Amino acid sequence: MTAPLTGIRVDAHGSSLLHDGWTLAPSAPGAFDAPDAALEASLSWRPALVPGTVADSFDTDLETAFDCDAEDWWYRCAFESPSPSPGEVRRLRFDGLATLAEVWLNGTRLFASRNMFVPRVCDIPGLRAGRNELVICFRSVKAECAKK
Repeated sequence: MTAPLTGIRVDAHGSSLLHDGWTLAPSAPGAFDAPDAALEASLSWRPALVPGTVADSFDTDLETAFDCDAEDWWYRCAFESPSPSPGEVRRLRFDGLATLAEVWLNGTRLFASRNMFVPRVCDIPGLRAGRNELVICFRSVKAECAKK
């Protein structure tokens, strides 16, 4: 029998899905290191289906789709957040991010991932009351494989 945890209190759990309002745009592999330059560039942004793949967003299947792995793909989503309560911890959870992903919240890099089968949970003290912007870049798998 284990001793109960002391000093830990959970008042409530809540979650919101960030499935709506996403856009995506391709860029040449490695053309942008961070979202500020990518968002300021004149990329061709279009609505994105999230969760889903690039091919899903272009309403095509993977057999007839263009070579999605040849480009970097930038996804962005703006969302509103109320002010956190004192002591409240906010987190973002990511499941199934394609192989080479980098994630930023409000311009601050949260993490890079190299395995879509490993879920990620990030405390997000940089979450602002009001408007926030989440950006994910899926890096070109072809460009990465060419390096090896």
